[in-house]
Amino acid sequence: MAKFFQVLCLFLTIFVTLESAWAQITPRIEDGLAITHPRVLGTMEQRLNGVGIGLGYYLDPTGRSTPKLSNKFLAELPVFQTILRDLESELALFQRSFTSNSDTAGVGLNFHNRMFDIRFLKEDRAVLSLIGVVNRMDQGYKNSATCGETRLIYRLAYSVELPSDQGPKRVSSRLPMTVNLILNARPANSSLSCADIARRWKNININGLSVTQAVDSLFSDEGPLSPELRDRSLIKQLEINLQLSRKAAAVSPDFGGHAVYLLKVYGWNAQQQTFSPILLDNQVDRQKSEAFFTWLLAPANLQQNLTQLDQGTLRIPETFLAPRAYSIAPGGLGRAQNHVLFNTLSDDKIQTALSQWHPPSPRNILSVDGFKRRLTDMSCTGCHQTRAIGGFHFMGQDPYRWNPDNSSFSGLYPGNAVIVPASAHFFADLERRRRIVDAISLEQPVDYASGFSSKPDGSNSRLYTNWGAHCYVGHDPSFKQWTCSAQYQCLQLHQSPLAPGMGVCVSKTLKEIGDPTETGRITLTGRTWYSDAYNRQQTFSLPNDKDYVNSPQSAQSGSKTGGFPGGSIRTKTCDPTVMSRHPEALCGALPAAKSGFNACLTDPKQSFKDCIDEYSTGVGLRGCSRRNPCRDDYICAEPLNSKDQDAGVCVPPYFLFQFRVDGHPIRF
Repeated sequence: MAKFFQVLCLFLTIFVTLESAWAQITPRIEDGLAITHPRVLGTMEQRLNGVGIGLGYYLDPTGRSTPKLSNKFLAELPVFQTILRDLESELALFQRSFTSNSDTAGVGLNFHNRMFDIRFLKEDRAVLSLIGVVNRMDQGYKNSATCGETRLIYRLAYSVELPSDQGPKRVSSRLPMTVNLILNARPANSSLSCADIARRWKNININGLSVTQAVDSLFSDEGPLSPELRDRSLIKQLEINLQLSRKAAAVSPDFGGHAVYLLKVYGWNAQQQTFSPILLDNQVDRQKSEAFFTWLLAPANLQQNLTQLDQGTLRIPETFLAPRAYSIAPGGLGRAQNHVLFNTLSDDKIQTALSQWHPPSPRNILSVDGFKRRLTDMSCTGCHQTRAIGGFHFMGQDPYRWNPDNSSFSGLYPGNAVIVPASAHFFADLERRRRIVDAISLEQPVDYASGFSSKPDGSNSRLYTNWGAHCYVGHDPSFKQWTCSAQYQCLQLHQSPLAPGMGVCVSKTLKEIGDPTETGRITLTGRTWYSDAYNRQQTFSLPNDKDYVNSPQSAQSGSKTGGFPGGSIRTKTCDPTVMSRHPEALCGALPAAKSGFNACLTDPKQSFKDCIDEYSTGVGLRGCSRRNPCRDDYICAEPLNSKDQDAGVCVPPYFLFQFRVDGHPIRF
């Protein structure tokens, strides 16, 4: 293993170990359903006694692997080579199908479409690090014998040395790619019941423990990740979500940038110990839509199919499924490409089918638009773009440690760190998942039904009704309950024929930090079903021009503030007299506040932190946390000088180095 990678592993181990000696775990709202604490995850992955759950343990059947391995080692494993070859073919397919001479594609800043660099998956200075363990017993309706799933989520990261006038300096960052290794929650022929496993998750109590004690408890024979419940024999499949390409706001100004995400799934053959591409769950192939609707609405199937569709438990036969999915951001479900079945079935035919469906009590599908939204919502593409962070629902909280004075903390990726580990949808859906785990633990009947991703089960908790939540303006019975809390209004930021009436909860004054500064209309363009464009319709005034800035969505001529979808009000500085008027705001470093940042990224001697330090300004941005998420297309990132490791500021994700495929300093 290369020297730098050994240094990285040593640094990460020290980073975790120094803190584990005294730090204590504090409660999180996802406890019992997910393990998200970065120090706990780092220790679970890296334990030197061979019981870690790094990706190498699962991919190397020889047992030669240590818990944490470089991608160079993984790339030499036959099981990983199959995945690499398939991803290489996917990159080539994208270049052939979605680009032209006037819309170039390639690795680096010299192309319109700045593409994912596959070499990161073969590189000794890069790793796939564990960022989360998620209990998905709510997936038990797919196969009751397995009791659902346990998901181990890994994120691509690297560490390199750069030359500088002061000597070599180390630069570390994560990248926009996750690997989701899915295990069956229950081993075949196990003496454990589903109720036993659910109780193990429910009874997790690591609050107040040190990191080492917490991992000992989770890995113990009675823990939710006991040897029996984390064994290689439980592997079901592996899912990959990566940012295939990104266009800067200057190239694609109308949406404030453009990113394409690739979703792929690989099934596990336990006998051959191999992964191979399989079809995506509930992702209908557009070319097979006519046959799909014939099956879905056939008189013999209609009652059962529509009831299961309404409940979110429909299992679409493989005959109609696609081998890949693309999702795009920003714009969510206002964007055409995120609706795979757009314009494949007429409203008249949908209405006829609904008139023949006689459920005892429909939950979600109460109209034609409800039917269409539900189909999109259940697809991989639709799910990944509903209240997501770009194309992700789980990106992990970045590692940090408390400084010796115990009054502030430092991150492993300064100026480039994620504070909240998952999307607003992930946290909003915890209530439903917890009800299911509770019912399983008590051996009671389980209701696996789910609401729309934007409003699971029609809940009116603050995650669904406060600032940034999805809402609806109109009279459609499928969505009329999607309202905002009394102090907020529902504003349509991206009016779209694909999401009629859909809006976002924002302040009634439109003067709060983080409030949008414009609205626009999405129109369908060209001859392809996935083409669309954004046109600004309205711009809102600022509280005053002296202290505030309108960060617009569009990269206007002479402006360097593009890339804010829907616009965002911010302060010009972190002046305490201004910030005191905005309890909703925190101080954050904003690269777009000064020109020269992108030029700095192309300098091989400059790190991301160097560019942040030199070309960013401290400004007032919307504060965020698990309970107070950002608007769509924004991420909760590291603030300046915060004393709360769970509080951040809302910025466009592509302002974070780790959420863009381009501009990284690594030299192959």
